[in-house]
Amino acid sequence: MSRIVLYAGPSGERSRALAETLRAAENEVRPVRGLRDVLLLAENAADVLVLDAADEGGIRDLFMLEEIQRAGITLPVILVTTQTDFELSQRARELGAEVVLQGALDPAELVRAVERIPEGRPEPSPTGERHEPASTLTHRVEYDVRTDALRDAVRDLTAYLARRAVCLPHLVRIACATAELIDNARRHAHIGSPGGVFQVEARVETRRVYVSVTDDGAGFDTRTQLLESVPAALPARRPSAADRTRSSVRPGTERGLSRATYLADHVELHSDADGANVQLDFELVPVRSEGTLPATDDLLPEHTKSWLGAIARGEDPKLPEAFSLTARRLTGETRTHTPVIQRG
Repeated sequence: MSRIVLYAGPSGERSRALAETLRAAENEVRPVRGLRDVLLLAENAADVLVLDAADEGGIRDLFMLEEIQRAGITLPVILVTTQTDFELSQRARELGAEVVLQGALDPAELVRAVERIPEGRPEPSPTGERHEPASTLTHRVEYDVRTDALRDAVRDLTAYLARRAVCLPHLVRIACATAELIDNARRHAHIGSPGGVFQVEARVETRRVYVSVTDDGAGFDTRTQLLESVPAALPARRPSAADRTRSSVRPGTERGLSRATYLADHVELHSDADGANVQLDFELVPVRSEGTLPATDDLLPEHTKSWLGAIARGEDPKLPEAFSLTARRLTGETRTHTPVIQRG
């Protein structure tokens, strides 16, 4: 679908290449030089505004977002920046950016972001209140269970979360939880059948991440998953240092679905004869973010079971700082009560 794109960015080879990529996808690109051009053209002559922060750190573009918001303009905005700054991403979304693309950018990703902007715009609020962005760019990929799908799916999801500036401890928590669901779908959904597919979908919003894993297998009876026992098994008190030294691995963590439940903040299970869908909701609470992105294999269930087993034996698995939040969730150091809704 052809769109009229306002493109605000510095002159240079990078901006020209991005603009040409958008034109090659049959979009009409209209360069704008500043806020005045945006305010003049936004309402009547464009479908989306691309703010290219390049190497300026996004400060100028945050100012422009504030002015666009103040003017009551409802034009969808895509912010592109070479920075990987979680705070910048959060602030941009609070100011109404529909999509924030950070770090090294594949020009084709910008094209997809433009294509996925919903048609039409919300009417300005009569009270002057800001409209929330309709959505951010969604990750949605289908995999064949007969391939090395687990590793591929976790790698793709991790790359998506990193591009959306999800801070490292939350990224690891989300990737480990989703890996458990993918592993279950890959190993159990198509027993006795020649093959099948499963789909991983994720969406990052300002302070939450939503993930779902759907398969086209035989389904399962959600009541047999014993998830109702997970909230009941949570510790009634915060474990002491002595408890953690002995063993503070939570009950049920030998099961992948239980591990995913402990790592999420809300879980919904849907299943029938046509397949199963598990939805996870993660709240992005402020946490310290240090370390580097783990290797994909370190996010897979086998690795999780390995270091949980070491903790259960009273050993120190020497986990990297990036796994701190995941470890606290699975050992009970961080006390959580995950609502679980079961349907089907």
